[in-house]
Amino acid sequence: MRPRAPRPPAAPSAEVRAGHDPPTAGPVTVTERIDSIDVLRGFALCGILLLNVTAFAAPGQVWGIGGDLPTIDRLVYALLLLLVDAKFFTLFSFLFGLGFSVQMVRAQERGAPFTRLFLRRLAALAVFGVAHIVLLWEGDILLLYACVGVLLLPFRDASPTTLLRWIVGLLVSVLVVVTLLLGASIVARHLPATAGRVAATDQAIVASSTVDDDGGPAVGYGAGTVGRVMTYVYSTPVYVTRVPTVLAMFLLGLYVGRRDILRHVDDHERLLRGVRTWGLLIGVAVSLAVTLTVMFAPPLTAVLALFYNQAVDGPLQSMGYAAALLLALRSPVVMRWLRPLAAYGRMALTNYLGQSLLAYLIFTTGGLAGRLTLDRVELIAVGIICAQVATSMVWLRHFRYGPLEWVWRSMTYGQAPPLRAPVGRG
Repeated sequence: MRPRAPRPPAAPSAEVRAGHDPPTAGPVTVTERIDSIDVLRGFALCGILLLNVTAFAAPGQVWGIGGDLPTIDRLVYALLLLLVDAKFFTLFSFLFGLGFSVQMVRAQERGAPFTRLFLRRLAALAVFGVAHIVLLWEGDILLLYACVGVLLLPFRDASPTTLLRWIVGLLVSVLVVVTLLLGASIVARHLPATAGRVAATDQAIVASSTVDDDGGPAVGYGAGTVGRVMTYVYSTPVYVTRVPTVLAMFLLGLYVGRRDILRHVDDHERLLRGVRTWGLLIGVAVSLAVTLTVMFAPPLTAVLALFYNQAVDGPLQSMGYAAALLLALRSPVVMRWLRPLAAYGRMALTNYLGQSLLAYLIFTTGGLAGRLTLDRVELIAVGIICAQVATSMVWLRHFRYGPLEWVWRSMTYGQAPPLRAPVGRG
C-alpha cells in the first residue's frame, strides 16, 4: 500500500478545537458531528452493559452451561444469547473503525499530521484499559482495541475491494477454525480412546462455571486486584481469538466511512434495507442455533458453539441492528426520541468505565453478587443505563465532552483542551 499524506488520529465522538496554521490534528468539531454515529454508539453501550453486568452479578458463572440454575436465569440468559451476546461488542468495534475513517477524512481536509497522534491516542486508550482491569474488571475491551487499532494503520490507503476481502477473510478464518474444533470435539466424544477426556473436560467446565449461593467467600480489594490481573493474563488466549473479529469490524467501519454512508443514508437506502433484512434474518437464525446448543448440548460443545457468535451472527446481527436504526433515524420523530442516546454515546469512554464502576459498587462492594436472579440483575442494568443517559444529557449542557474523554484528549495532544461548553450552547 502506498504511503499517503499524514492525517489526524481516529477519535470516536469528540470535540476539540479545530486546527490552525500550521495545521494541527483534532477530533471533529460540534458542527462536524454526525448525530447518528452518537446514537449508534449509545445503543451499543446499552447492549454491552446488559451482557457485562451478568459477570459482576455472578463472577465466573457461565449462566447457560451446567449447574442447577433457576429457570428464570436460563430463560433470561437465552434471550441475552439470542439478541445481545457478541452483537453489541461487534457493533462497538465497527464504530471504532468508523470513527477512524471520519477522523482521517477530517485530517485530510485540514492537512494535519496523523500517525504519531493516533498512536498516542491508542497508548492513552491502553492506559485506560489497564486501569479498568486493575481497578474494576478483567473483562475490559479497551486494551484489546488499543492493540488491534495499530493494525488499522496499514489499511489507510487500501481500496474498498481490498477492505472487503480482508473483512470476509478474517471472519471466514474464525468460522473455519471454530467449525474444525467443534467437529473434532464431537468426533472425540464418540471415540472410546478420547471419550473419557472429553467427559472430564465437560465436568471441569461445569465446575468452573458454578458459583455458590452465597456468592463465595469475601476477599479484600487487594486480593481482588491480583485476581483480576491474573484472570486477565490467563484469559489471554480467549482475547486473542477475538482479534480477527475486532479487526474485521474495524475494517468494516473504515469501509462504511469511506463510502460516507452515514451522512447520505437516503442515497444508500437500498443497501441498508438489504443489510437490515438479511443481517437480521441470517443473524437471528444462527444465533438461535447457538443459543439452543449452549442451553442443551454438553458443556464443551456449548462453549465452542459460543464462538460462532463472533464469526457469524454477531457481525451479521449487529449490522442488521445498525442498518435498521439508521433507516429509522431518518424520521424526525424517531431522532427526537432517541436523541438521549446520542448524549450517552458522546461520553462513551466515561460511560463504559462508569458501567463497570457502578456494577462493581452494586454487586461486589454491595454484596449482591450471586444473590439475585438474572431478571433482577437486568433490571438493575436498565436502571444504570437510565441514570447514565440522564447524567450525560445534563453534563453535556455545560461541558464539551465527558470527563474521561477530556483526560483522553489531554493525554493525546499533550495539552488540556477547553472543557466548558461555549456560553449559550445547548
